[in-house]
Amino acid sequence: MNALRRRFHRLLRRQRLTPTGPARIDRRHVYILPTRYGWLFALLLVLMLVASLNYDNNPAYLLTFLLFSLAANGMYFTWRNLYGLELRLHSPEPVFAGEDLAIRLHPSRGSRPALAFCLAEQVSLSDLEQESAAVELRIPTRQRGWMQPGELEITTSYPLGLFRAWSILELAEALVYPRPASEAELPPGGSGEQDDKSSEREGDEEFYALRDFKPGDPLSHIHWKGVARERGLMTKQFSGPGVEEPVVIDWDTFAPNDAETRLSLMTRLVIDAEQAGRAYGLSLPGSEISPALGTRQFHRCLKTLALFGSKAT
Repeated sequence: MNALRRRFHRLLRRQRLTPTGPARIDRRHVYILPTRYGWLFALLLVLMLVASLNYDNNPAYLLTFLLFSLAANGMYFTWRNLYGLELRLHSPEPVFAGEDLAIRLHPSRGSRPALAFCLAEQVSLSDLEQESAAVELRIPTRQRGWMQPGELEITTSYPLGLFRAWSILELAEALVYPRPASEAELPPGGSGEQDDKSSEREGDEEFYALRDFKPGDPLSHIHWKGVARERGLMTKQFSGPGVEEPVVIDWDTFAPNDAETRLSLMTRLVIDAEQAGRAYGLSLPGSEISPALGTRQFHRCLKTLALFGSKAT
């Protein structure tokens, strides 16, 4: 029975939901079948019709067809509760392996009671109103790299519970960073526990890295070429007294360990270096990232570590 159900499930049409645009549930993607109570109700109507024919009873005819009309209207309203719904997917924020990945959906306006959003055995019940809030589902992550969240199933049995309508959407992939080690030691000259003010001191002798622009940074230190290339505001950092030397987190430093352990330790060092305000880069087989600071550098390094050894780009 389960194998037959899975085979039937694979035959159903699906839409792909990505952050680039909304997905609208049209008539080709809405499926509807009677529930268990719907089949029992249908059996009851058949028995009532047989009894009405047997006794030729007009009030029994009236009651039978009245209940049939009620069920037919209920089927339409169940289908209509799902038809035309538009969903926008908020781009999932990358998480570290072992954390829950948050999937946020923004449904279109409109009153749609008793909708159930099912994803990877996680269920969120929602009564959508004219001003609908976002629907959030959380699914566990186990390993780094691109993760396929799975198929989102939206179901409803409103208003009578006699019919169940559903639609299936395939969600876009999300990025999962490597699980950071509990601790790792930065190379000499950089400490994750240094004072915040000392990490902000800059010299003016020799350029060595870029970081995100902060209010109060001198205009002469802004990386104007990056602005012209639409890379955002970045501030140049110069070596001098009170400035820590940039660190390159090297793959070969962790040679005795297996690949996943190395990536876990390197992830911890990236986090510690960013928190310490110390410029950092990566050295991996076939990949080099120059030292820098800031949010872009942080996510670029973590993405490189997450996709290490993978053909996905």
